[in-house]
Amino acid sequence: MKKVVGLMTFGGLQATSDPKQLEVFHSNLALLISHVEHVYVVDDGTGKLNPAKQSNITFQKLPKNLGKSGAIRTGLRMILDEEMEAVVIVQIDYDNDQSAKDIPVLLGTMQESRADVVIGNRHDQSAETYRLNVNVLQQALGKALGMGEEVTDVVSGLWL
Repeated sequence: MKKVVGLMTFGGLQATSDPKQLEVFHSNLALLISHVEHVYVVDDGTGKLNPAKQSNITFQKLPKNLGKSGAIRTGLRMILDEEMEAVVIVQIDYDNDQSAKDIPVLLGTMQESRADVVIGNRHDQSAETYRLNVNVLQQALGKALGMGEEVTDVVSGLWL
């Protein structure tokens, strides 16, 4: 298995307005660290994160909110700039929408199937109608990209 690194972003309205979100972040960061060799963290302009210096965490604080995709792009650039060998990147949202406890399952699936991309699924068949409509569009996109499998949650907060 290739080196496994993590990417976690922290930002958005909920992160800046709910003080409990820092606790959620730190809890999920600890879980993520337990499953990967190194974690890259991007604070998307909240200014609320001051993680303790650890050798297995690289931290980037953005001067303003770039949105989730901007924060993820920043994190991916950090990883590509630092990692010289092929890596598996575990991207997980800080907000506990999906649990870092699922990472070994996704890594196992990736290894067994030799897939290039593995995406967690937060929803079951009872997802709300508007979400199902979005998922239909995502499935079409996944098939167009040649993923080959049914993609039911492309915007999942947990993917490799």
